[in-house]
Amino acid sequence: MLPEFVKVYETAKTLHRELYQQLNEVKVLLPKLTDDKEIADATYALRKAREYLDDVRQQLFGQEELGVKMTCAAYVRNMNGEPIRTPYCIASPDVKTMVPLPKPGTEAYPAFMQELGVPEHLWKTDVVRTYWPGLVEFVNTNLSEGKPLPKYADVSRAYSVFKCTYRGRKEVDS
Repeated sequence: MLPEFVKVYETAKTLHRELYQQLNEVKVLLPKLTDDKEIADATYALRKAREYLDDVRQQLFGQEELGVKMTCAAYVRNMNGEPIRTPYCIASPDVKTMVPLPKPGTEAYPAFMQELGVPEHLWKTDVVRTYWPGLVEFVNTNLSEGKPLPKYADVSRAYSVFKCTYRGRKEVDS
């Protein structure tokens, strides 16, 4: 494994351990605060810390998603149907087809919901909403069984949805 990726992993692991230790101290200290200004300052510091971590999380997620797409592309390119095996993990890509479907609030959405058999009073009151992974499965099941897609699906704009399961074989830093 390239050292740049091991370093990111080790940094995250160290930060995780150190932050958990600090948060355990904060968990005891925060409820004991009585001064209004100290409570406000402490909460502000926690919020800013969360914002920093959330920003890093988003960056990591973006790079991970790119890696998933690249893994799936390599899998499709190899065309052997076997998971990708490394000393660290086994990557099992799953590439599915999806088509644009009407979104809530669009002109075609009521007819789409009716075609799926969802009663109007349920989707109008947001009791029932479309679930993205479920829609992907629905479209792919229909495609694989030769069933028609919903008439509001834009087949001319079909695209791939990439997922990948990674099963660890050994730790990154071992």
